[in-house]
Amino acid sequence: MNQAKFKDAYVKWDGNSVVFGNNFYQRTIDLSKGYPETTALSYGDSQIAVAGKSACDLSFLGINMPGDYETTYSITAPVQSEVVENPQFDAPHIKLIITFGEAVQKVEFTRIFYVYPDFSGYSVRNAIKTAVIPNCYWTHRSALSGEANTSRFNPRYLECCADSLKLSDGFKGVRSVEFKGRTDYHNEMTVEYDLSAGDFTAVGNLLFMENNAGKKLVFLQEAPPSTERRDFEKHDFRMKDGEIHSCCWGIAPEDLRLGERLYGYRHTTLIGDKADDFGTMAKKYMALRYPMKESEAGVLVNPWGCGHFPEWTSPEFMLEEIEAAGKIGAEIYQIDDAWEKCMGSAVKTGIGLAEMTSNNRAMDMEFWEISPNRLPDGFEPAVKKAKEAGIKLGLWCAPSYTSMYNDWEKFSDMLIDYHHKYGFATVKIDGVRLQRHEAEVALESLLRRVRVETNGNVYFNLDTTNGQRPGYFYFLEYGNIFLENRYLYSKTVVSYHPEKVLHNLWDLAKYVRTQTLQIEVPAPDDIPEGFESVKNPLEYDYEFWCAIALFANILVWTAPSRVGEKTAATLAKMIKLHKSIRPEVFASTVTSIGDRPNGKSISGFSSSAGYLLYFRELGSENDSVKLDGDYEILSGTGEVVNGVLKLNKGAYALLKKRG
Repeated sequence: MNQAKFKDAYVKWDGNSVVFGNNFYQRTIDLSKGYPETTALSYGDSQIAVAGKSACDLSFLGINMPGDYETTYSITAPVQSEVVENPQFDAPHIKLIITFGEAVQKVEFTRIFYVYPDFSGYSVRNAIKTAVIPNCYWTHRSALSGEANTSRFNPRYLECCADSLKLSDGFKGVRSVEFKGRTDYHNEMTVEYDLSAGDFTAVGNLLFMENNAGKKLVFLQEAPPSTERRDFEKHDFRMKDGEIHSCCWGIAPEDLRLGERLYGYRHTTLIGDKADDFGTMAKKYMALRYPMKESEAGVLVNPWGCGHFPEWTSPEFMLEEIEAAGKIGAEIYQIDDAWEKCMGSAVKTGIGLAEMTSNNRAMDMEFWEISPNRLPDGFEPAVKKAKEAGIKLGLWCAPSYTSMYNDWEKFSDMLIDYHHKYGFATVKIDGVRLQRHEAEVALESLLRRVRVETNGNVYFNLDTTNGQRPGYFYFLEYGNIFLENRYLYSKTVVSYHPEKVLHNLWDLAKYVRTQTLQIEVPAPDDIPEGFESVKNPLEYDYEFWCAIALFANILVWTAPSRVGEKTAATLAKMIKLHKSIRPEVFASTVTSIGDRPNGKSISGFSSSAGYLLYFRELGSENDSVKLDGDYEILSGTGEVVNGVLKLNKGAYALLKKRG
């Protein structure tokens, strides 16, 4: 039997089977029928999955799989394994590759497993190369794609299933969690669905299951949010007769290119015990999968939140801004939309994103030259001032979604050149629309090339406010998440109020690492004179606004050169506090605690490094929280008496465990 070993992780195989795992689990896959069929998944002494599956471990919509119309598959290449000790965009692992195919359709599947040492979970990614199109009907018109398909084809035939298991007796669904992008349009980032009733179809990036003995399963789809995908099927998971199917490759039927190999999304299985928390299991995997360097965390100033950046942009303004950013202790100043040359109507407005999105411009690289009107001396003065201020420069841009990023090589050349010339370390990617698989591949090629050729010294902020975007679990090897636009001069969904931000972060922190999120801190100075908010954010002290972002990446969402002394002093104080705890907090697991924020709660966040961050909203009648241990208050206005935290209305407290 052949084998590969890396620490406690291993892969073993012969002509008939493959076994992989580590000290936590083991998965056994039968190859004797010419295709992969899982016969066992064990966790310690417990059987998680068993033999007796109804079909192959995967499928692709409209492609005949083993058993369909007497279709016969065979293993078409020797099983391969590779120890990957120092990957740039992943944790060390063993890569396992299984290839199988069928001669009539001339279809070949590649199945890639990622086996991590000392971790109770693994990932799989599939690829397909075919000489035929899917043998079914597909259209957005339900009369053809829905009714006709349902009468002719079974449900599995109409799925792209990435992985499946026949679970041992006793496993039931707990819930799925759907994540919402397009944060410009709503203020609810997660939706939880109860799946305890029996068989189900479900949507979401996360699915949780549990058996009678308390063994837990987390299925994670490293993909965009459900409503932003191109997949044909209307569900992401399906449970039927004891078999769980993790669906959605991210390849729609029309995305297939005959004779070309296309790769789908990664699907991850995590296994835990009774004491494990579902959300914590997911976050620990994300920390493993997307290791973050200390230099990639940072307090970033993006002045767009002030509402006047394009009209104010000038050489003098830029220098004042960078100096002010350094004084409050920021680490990066990001030059937003207005620096670029632009063309057409955008010359008047100074907003390049509007020129691309509203006017649907066919882009060229001249668009992204430095504006000779707004910045006649280019970026050089800003570079000099940034060195004096002790901060780095960042840049905003919006690659060419209007052409599905077919200019990705030229665009990446530009970003690499700008990095080498001007030292841009953090680049915000805006305007993303992943409308075709080829667009997704091209955009990832751009991001990856820039990261590789700058030795990882360029880090991206991936905007999730609009369009079809990567979301919360995809492309995080390239950067963090710009979560939302919230403005102090708006009465719409995008209006700012600290309760809204706390609510959004609390919901996400149950399942998403706060370390991957940028959380905005605007300035009360930006409220226009005489403007009446739907709900007045000034009800809360400015420190409360700032404190919400302490366990995430602080996004200073204003022009620091235009705020008053009091605002600047508070920002400086809270940024200093954040940086003092960040090394410990970012190396830890952060989760939501207390009640869900609704304007009437005491809620907050817990760090496994021993920090607690509590907020009492103005409508809360409760004024105290019992603490589990001996804590001291580092910041805020509460007090600890006999192991109980007391908070006034509208107050926050940051606590650290003693000892």
